[in-house]
Amino acid sequence: MMPLRKQASHSAAVAALLVLLASAVGGAPGPTARVTVSGRQLLWDGKPMHLKGVNWNPVPWGGTHPPSATDYQDSVERDAELLHQMGVNAVRTYTPMTDRMVLDKLWARGIWVISTVYGYAGQTPQQAAEYVNAVKDHPAILMWVIGNEWNYNKLYSSMSMGDTLDRIRTVCDIIKQVDPDHPVSTIYGHIPDSSVLAKLSNIDVWGLNVYSGLDFGPVIADWEQRSGLPVYFGEYGADAWNALTNREDQDAQALATRVLTETIVQHSSVSGGSLLGGFVFELTDEWWKDGHGSVSVHDVGGAAPGAGPYPDLTFNEEWWGLVDIDRKPRKAFHALAEVQLPAGAATPELVPVDPGSGLPTTSLPSAIGLPSAACSGHPTCAPLGLSGDCCPTTAGNALWCCGNSAESPMASQAAPGSVSSQPLTVPSNSSSDVPLSDPGAPQDLKVPSSSSFELSDPPASQALKVPGNSSSGLSDPPAQDLTIGSEPTLGIKLNTTLALFEPSTERQTSLDRFHCLLIVGSLEYRGHSQFQIGPEADDAAPKAGLAFRRGGSAACAVAYWGLRQPCPTARVTVSGRQLLWDGKPMHLKGVNWNPVPWGGTHPPSATDYQDSVERDAELLHQMGVNAVRTYTPMTDHMVLDKLWARGIWVINTVYGYAGQSPQQAAEYVTAVKDHPAILMWVIGNEWNYNKLYSSMSMGDTLDRIRTVCDIIKQVDPDHPVSTIYGHIPDSSVLAKLSNIDVWGLNVYSGLDFGPVIADWEQRSGLPVYFGEYGADAWNALTNREDQDAQALATRVLTETIVQHSSVSGGSLLGGFVFELTDEWWKDGHGSVSVHDVGGAAPGAGPYPDLTFNEEWWGLVDIDRKPRKAFHALAEVQLPAGTATPELVPVDPGSGLPTTSLPSAIGLPSAACSGHTTCAPRVSC
Repeated sequence: MMPLRKQASHSAAVAALLVLLASAVGGAPGPTARVTVSGRQLLWDGKPMHLKGVNWNPVPWGGTHPPSATDYQDSVERDAELLHQMGVNAVRTYTPMTDRMVLDKLWARGIWVISTVYGYAGQTPQQAAEYVNAVKDHPAILMWVIGNEWNYNKLYSSMSMGDTLDRIRTVCDIIKQVDPDHPVSTIYGHIPDSSVLAKLSNIDVWGLNVYSGLDFGPVIADWEQRSGLPVYFGEYGADAWNALTNREDQDAQALATRVLTETIVQHSSVSGGSLLGGFVFELTDEWWKDGHGSVSVHDVGGAAPGAGPYPDLTFNEEWWGLVDIDRKPRKAFHALAEVQLPAGAATPELVPVDPGSGLPTTSLPSAIGLPSAACSGHPTCAPLGLSGDCCPTTAGNALWCCGNSAESPMASQAAPGSVSSQPLTVPSNSSSDVPLSDPGAPQDLKVPSSSSFELSDPPASQALKVPGNSSSGLSDPPAQDLTIGSEPTLGIKLNTTLALFEPSTERQTSLDRFHCLLIVGSLEYRGHSQFQIGPEADDAAPKAGLAFRRGGSAACAVAYWGLRQPCPTARVTVSGRQLLWDGKPMHLKGVNWNPVPWGGTHPPSATDYQDSVERDAELLHQMGVNAVRTYTPMTDHMVLDKLWARGIWVINTVYGYAGQSPQQAAEYVTAVKDHPAILMWVIGNEWNYNKLYSSMSMGDTLDRIRTVCDIIKQVDPDHPVSTIYGHIPDSSVLAKLSNIDVWGLNVYSGLDFGPVIADWEQRSGLPVYFGEYGADAWNALTNREDQDAQALATRVLTETIVQHSSVSGGSLLGGFVFELTDEWWKDGHGSVSVHDVGGAAPGAGPYPDLTFNEEWWGLVDIDRKPRKAFHALAEVQLPAGTATPELVPVDPGSGLPTTSLPSAIGLPSAACSGHTTCAPRVSC
């Protein structure tokens, strides 16, 4: 019913730790795909599913379709709880969902996602593959969707029906090439005929949007005659406005919701019927949908294709929510909650998580097949009485810990400090049994000096040899095979997982820290471990670690060796007026990036970022730009990956307006703090003018910024926190915000920065950059476009910044030109579809007219045609000695790295194996 879219060697005397891991493609312990099609059923781990679904498109009051990335992020916590209260186990999105933080929060509530990865003909088919690749390993993903009732809208284009069918078939084939492990679905208005089904024979599962009063008419019986494929209702239900009585009618909506949902359950494929389930339209009202009304008013009206809902056969487009726009439940909410899933329907097995700490309340599931002794102690486990290494998801909200044994799921049942044996395999060529034990609480590792360990160089098989006279005081468990996979695929054949532990209080220092990435099935773990090296530890002591990935049709593993070189806790550090990357000073040649398309409004939607990042990253690269600043929280790993592939850092605005809770900033930070593209976190934009877009006083604004900064630093001590001020703050503001690491200043004052640089040097010794600077391309003095003036200002101002670079002894980190592309929504008196002249902004004025012509700031126009300022910026070089990211070349076809990870990581090239998600995102 959606209308047209605008929008991670050698012998040695002492060994600290040996961890070896078996790896292969396919094989035990788990299937490569959790979702499979069997006849009319959809199976989850072999068990039939029934989808009690709701369509989810969280456009807020005053917003328009598509929802922005921030719209999803701001609503998911609240909406997931509402969905959970109704017993809903699946949502359908109308735009590509690639935000892992959002997926994590849905999955934490046991909610699957069917994600529309191709919705309109303006997308390229390859874009669908990119959206799929971005999140295909996430457990919340159930199916991919192509289109929405495209028989009515031809994928929102003027294509013929034949061309539309060809496009859908092509997109389906492309999706299956990159992800053979999730079904592909398409959604039709009412029911397709046999010719359409034959043309789209590659579709795995069909969705039907049906509105026909209090039943589905002959649709169910007709489908059973036409196809043996699984089918679900992509949309069904009724709105809450009765056009017959011209008033809200919650009773009629509730009746339709209950009757139709019960009908679907009665025909469930779980119990022998033909239906997988269905998706009620929809969770919340959307006030933008009546084209004749206002996005800020709850209008009556709107239009949609197809038949009509009960009782008035009229589509009252702004009244479909099971809850209203403020999330107040209607009677239909309770009606849906009362309908139960059919007996025997599959449900996801989730890990209970303590809401305070974010740590799991149970141990790592035994199904993963890893003995608890394979994990080392980590300080964050201790408060919950958990032994083992804590391994969080990317969002940090679904962590797991190893317990004392696979048979005792509650790790806290063991008293801290207790020791229990855990059986592990010892290679047949070991000189003696290897004594191992599993501590009940995080323990230091100490190996007696009389022990010796011999490790052969990879990729040969590895064996641990312990002399028979070794006296480590550790228990000796029986052997147990640990099988993960059946065939070697990487030239490294390993068949054991070993770890040594011994309680010790003799040393609490010399900790060697390394990171591991561990993904098993569709579960993702990221964590770090700390190990006691022992009194004899020195730089000659070897280290070993592991990374394992299992997902889709392939698995990859790597065991790595090297001299003990503790990984730095942060790649980005502040030193005086400099910002350092791996110890080398940085200069930011930046551009502000806010890709609102033609016809769109701020903030950009998730799709806006996804659709523009490939093209825009290339334009930025051509200009030699090494950083972008976003105005909304960027938590989309796919977007970050594409920027990082072009060597572009991101300074990410995670708190922009007072309507956010400070804790939301922490969630945005946690979602992507491990991504190498992240350089800094930003709080606010020239908030001295707008008070974080609120009516707060200046004092309250300062207090809020200080609070948010402290919260961010609690969850991420490894990235600087910045805030952006209009012009230059006085000493009292600097003193109040003494926890800010780096300052940004928005300055517009013709062809120079006035006294700002000198004034900053007098007021503060902290790093500073220009958050915004430049000139627009419209000259109000001549009332015409003036590319020459914009280019002159861009070159002169950027050269001034380079001359004052902290890399060469100055005070500036760099600056961000405002902005990459024109934004046609910014003149409040004009149209979002017209390139207007006008708009307003605080502060001084740009060259040459001292006027802010808000829709003309782009270095490229809205169609990405470069202006002269584009070339002027490209000509300004970074200062000598500037840090640059060392990137891994990636084959664009396979997504695999074409070379080993950089030597700067401190690992030998033989240590790493290629995987599609490793190259852009994960460094050992």
